[in-house]
Amino acid sequence: MKTISVLFLWLALLLPGDIFSQIVISDDLKANCTAMPAKGRQGFQFGQVIRFGGYVTSKVIRSWPDGFTIDLVVSFDKAKEKLSFKQYTPDSLECSVLAIGRFNSTDIGVFNNFMGYSLQFENTFIGTIIPEKDNENPWEFMVVNPDVVLDANAGSGMAKDKKGNEIVIRGITRMAGEPSWVPTEVYGYGFSQGGRDIGAVSIAGNGKVYLRNDLPPETRLILAALSSALMVRRNMSEVNQ
Repeated sequence: MKTISVLFLWLALLLPGDIFSQIVISDDLKANCTAMPAKGRQGFQFGQVIRFGGYVTSKVIRSWPDGFTIDLVVSFDKAKEKLSFKQYTPDSLECSVLAIGRFNSTDIGVFNNFMGYSLQFENTFIGTIIPEKDNENPWEFMVVNPDVVLDANAGSGMAKDKKGNEIVIRGITRMAGEPSWVPTEVYGYGFSQGGRDIGAVSIAGNGKVYLRNDLPPETRLILAALSSALMVRRNMSEVNQ
């Protein structure tokens, strides 16, 4: 199975990236969304900027800026892998994104109270999204074991704000046209709200973002920020090299 994954990634370097970003999404989402190939995901990390459709990030910084007092920054300030950037939308909305993709085992005790989840994995991706126009209502998100399918919770998680709004995150382990092998890797993530699929992001190849067309601009901002964060995060095999 590992040989198949290596071959898939090798072919992705030789053929057009859009071919290798076609994750399997629901028919309902496919019929009611805009699919936007991403740019900037692969290549040098210095000065990295992610673009898809009319959405764009600032340069992705592999650290956190000074001046933030939110719980995530205070609790995980010593984390080794950090991300921060701003997300911009075609509707002139923006938000700040701060995330962590690697932390010490000693941080798990703190992490167990984060968003009310009890966690046992160091390989968990968490972060905060702070809308510019609603900065008193940040969104917090987490994805448990986002790289490899080890159990039913692999690649799954949630984003929620202080008002009680929630977005469910689930790992997508199949590519379009791929045989039904036993899944071993997460190729993307689907987003749902109230039982309805509202978006998805592929992290294969150059990446691709799918946003449902009838979403309000504020929700599209949060989904765009989540998508960008998941596309630029480094998996555990990369950070351990």
